[in-house]
Amino acid sequence: MTGLVRCLSAKVFFALALLVATGRADEGEPTAPKPLQPIDVFQLELASDPQISPDGRQIVFVRNFMDIMKDRRRTNLWIIGSDGKDLRPLTTGDRNDASPRWSPDGTRLLYVSSESGNLEVYCRWIDSGLTARLTQLAKEP
Repeated sequence: MTGLVRCLSAKVFFALALLVATGRADEGEPTAPKPLQPIDVFQLELASDPQISPDGRQIVFVRNFMDIMKDRRRTNLWIIGSDGKDLRPLTTGDRNDASPRWSPDGTRLLYVSSESGNLEVYCRWIDSGLTARLTQLAKEP
């Protein structure tokens, strides 16, 4: 059964990646494709590093996008049900969150974030949404 859940979850993830990359589902008649322009890089989004929860019911992934005002790549964590429903952000903002990993019991998620200005390890409790920073780099005098 686990193999089937992983296969279905992978299909949901790749469908989601396509939806994220295009911005949204088609809303009308298809139009002729336009050549990419340099400014278009700020409209591209990519889903990466999918992590399936231990029970197979949820997938956490990294959503990659560009910050046009700062000309920087940004990443936030998003979660979706393995049935393709309930897509929502876990983290937001002008920072980089990456490398999500589930705890063995599926109640917590460890990830790396630049929220504090340095790359630090964080733990998020899935049910409550509470987050704790687990590491702290020493400040230089």
